[in-house]
Amino acid sequence: MEEKMTLREHFQIALRAVRWTFSIDRRYTLCLFACALFSAVAPFAAVYFSARVIDALAAGLIAQAALYAALAVGVGGWWFGSGDYGAIPVFWWPM
Repeated sequence: MEEKMTLREHFQIALRAVRWTFSIDRRYTLCLFACALFSAVAPFAAVYFSARVIDALAAGLIAQAALYAALAVGVGGWWFGSGDYGAIPVFWWPM
């Protein structure tokens, strides 16, 4: 029976993959990491602005609630509607 890999071995393999990706094209790798970061953060931004909408409605500030609603929809719709990292222009890295 095969032995399971330790967490340290998994990290070593991941680090080797990152080094290999950096050796191919650094700018592409940085853009890839930026896309992953924004994809991870965007849902939290939408939740934050949705909470602000509720606070503004509770306070009776309709104009401010409309602004926060637009931001909540804009953040989620812009990033998630872009498909496979389509929001980043191609001219960021030469191919």
